[in-house]
Amino acid sequence: MMSGVDRKGKWAPARRHLALAWMGGAFLDFREAVLQPGVTTVYLFAKWGGIEVAVPPGLDVDVSGFAIMGGLERISQESGSTDPRRPRLQIHALAVMGGIEVRSLAQGEQWGDKPDDDKDD
Repeated sequence: MMSGVDRKGKWAPARRHLALAWMGGAFLDFREAVLQPGVTTVYLFAKWGGIEVAVPPGLDVDVSGFAIMGGLERISQESGSTDPRRPRLQIHALAVMGGIEVRSLAQGEQWGDKPDDDKDD
């Protein structure tokens, strides 16, 4: 609340994870996270704040949710694998006068880098 938190590097998220940004910010980086087999569920709530989530390319990600007087920018990506033991991230998001963004980033890529389709040639 009224501050910020970053979770990045090598870490092991719980099967259910909650991030709350109330007049502050949160950055969750799952690129080096050690996810358990199956579904890891992440609940995001931002009120007058913002949450940014970085996921690695190739990770199965499904984002659902909505924004009220705010923004929710999301991706959904699937590897095409039907293996139920494969790690999968299920994100439920709610932004109230705040913002939540879920973006696929390669290792070493920074949040401020433009996506390839926006880069000038």
